[in-house]
Amino acid sequence: MEFKPSIKYLISLLIPNIGEAEAKKLVRDAIYSAEVYPKQTNYESDEFIRICEEIIKGGGRAKMAGLTAMTQARCSHTLKGLAKVTKVPTL
Repeated sequence: MEFKPSIKYLISLLIPNIGEAEAKKLVRDAIYSAEVYPKQTNYESDEFIRICEEIIKGGGRAKMAGLTAMTQARCSHTLKGLAKVTKVPTL
């Protein structure tokens, strides 16, 4: 399954720690702090990582969810880059 850096995913990680209303507010504030244009669709990896970095800066219980999402986005970005440069033999 391919990772899609979306706000829905980020909010779903935050809800168990801080609740739905606070998660939505925190993500909205992080989007503006990261100076990223709010989208209803998926973000580019670099935009998503900037949003996660803003959440991590806030500390508290949300920090771990921000780190988790950022790690997932970085891994996905790296794997996509490797897939572009690596020739996989076909049978």
